[in-house]
Amino acid sequence: MQKKILKFGNHIFYNQFSQRNREIAPSDSIFVAFFGDSVLNGGAQTDNDSLATSLLSEYWTEKTGKNVLALNITQARGEPTMLTVI
Repeated sequence: MQKKILKFGNHIFYNQFSQRNREIAPSDSIFVAFFGDSVLNGGAQTDNDSLATSLLSEYWTEKTGKNVLALNITQARGEPTMLTVI
């Protein structure tokens, strides 16, 4: 189940795997998994577009010409628990 929230003016999005990422698409050809805590997650103060993993996904996609998704696999206090890792 997807979850979209607007908190403190920031867009917070969790995909169906409770990762703070956009949905995983069939067109994604490279996945890079980042594991971490609240620093990587960004918390409510960070808009999804400003997360390190979002910025890296965009940068690597531009540089490689392939759809790259940097997965934000984190556990932040007070946020949904990650139930599935692919």
